[in-house]
Amino acid sequence: MELKAESNSLLGVVVVCLSLWSVAAGVNLQVPYYRAYLAAAEFGEGAAATVFGAYILGLLPVLMFCGDSINRWGARATVRLSLLLSGVALIIIMLNQNLFWIYLVRVLEGAAFGLVISASAVYIGRYLNQAVASANLHGALVASGLGGGALLTSLGQMLVLSDPPLSYLLILALVAFCLLGSGSISTIEPGRKGGDSANASTLHHYLPVYSDGLWRYGLYQLIGWSLVGIMIAVVTGELERTGMEAWTGILVFLSVATGAFVQPICRGWHYQKNFKWGASVFAAGYFLLLYAVANQSLNMMLLSAALAGSAGLGFIYVGGVSVMMGVTEAIRPRALSGYFLLGYVGLGTPCIATGVLTDAIGLMQALVVYGACVVGLVLVAYFMSSRKSLGAQLDARF
Repeated sequence: MELKAESNSLLGVVVVCLSLWSVAAGVNLQVPYYRAYLAAAEFGEGAAATVFGAYILGLLPVLMFCGDSINRWGARATVRLSLLLSGVALIIIMLNQNLFWIYLVRVLEGAAFGLVISASAVYIGRYLNQAVASANLHGALVASGLGGGALLTSLGQMLVLSDPPLSYLLILALVAFCLLGSGSISTIEPGRKGGDSANASTLHHYLPVYSDGLWRYGLYQLIGWSLVGIMIAVVTGELERTGMEAWTGILVFLSVATGAFVQPICRGWHYQKNFKWGASVFAAGYFLLLYAVANQSLNMMLLSAALAGSAGLGFIYVGGVSVMMGVTEAIRPRALSGYFLLGYVGLGTPCIATGVLTDAIGLMQALVVYGACVVGLVLVAYFMSSRKSLGAQLDARF
């Protein structure tokens, strides 16, 4: 049965939005404490980066095989499962902070976020029934959630010293509230139009879609989010090494939440304009980061973090999600899953490699290697892009 826009109650959409924000906030909620958790075990930057990136072990399988969950299980069940996993992760980290449990928490957070991110995009998109507006709202929730969790923890450290941290309790309470309100989320399954049967059960119908050049937009997101991941997982270590650890939460917030602040600027822009601006801001953020690390400049580190967030979770994110929201409704959930799959590979994988390289050759040299890899990916995207692509179809829709 098809889910019409009017069948989504406003309350249900609000609960979905709050659920997305709370699960996103939980992902980076513990980042300011990671190095404190690992200090007793005497782990270096490589280990700290793997802790941050461990969530992809939970997220990638979900995006790969459950991207169409809103069609198979319905929005209510998908969001509830996401909230349950996020809540369990929060309870575990409040009770146990050894390395094994931290990794398990990251995996659970990744699975929770993977479930809610594409399902919420489809649900919000059907309610608003407008691709750009849906992308803007969804992007603002993701960006402010991912950045807001770390900021809440840092503010809590400054204002109220408690065990467990106050921010953990606040987000857990919000997760519980969303679970209680999840009954307002529509139970009607969207179904599929076009080539996919609503009863399709083969693996092919569950996997992400990269046809018609969609992979390129995911690759752009991979590159854009890679710098955000390095800021969160690696540059925060540089702050602690140089005695500026009090700014860790602020840097994480700027690395992510600034995307929400620039989205009103790019609202209504053509997706290609968003990508061009995103590429320019990304390059500025990267070179400014090199300068900041070389000169140990806190102000420049914070500014480079803000530029990274503006590019990855602002211009590039809105451009890419608006493209995915503009594809045929039959494949939209799987197109979104494919897009987020590549994006989160970018957020989690390069930061691990850069963290390991930082231990081996130093942060500055590791960042130069990272920059060379980014240039290589851009060249791959350029030379492999087919002239006969989705672009002409999308231009007619925007």
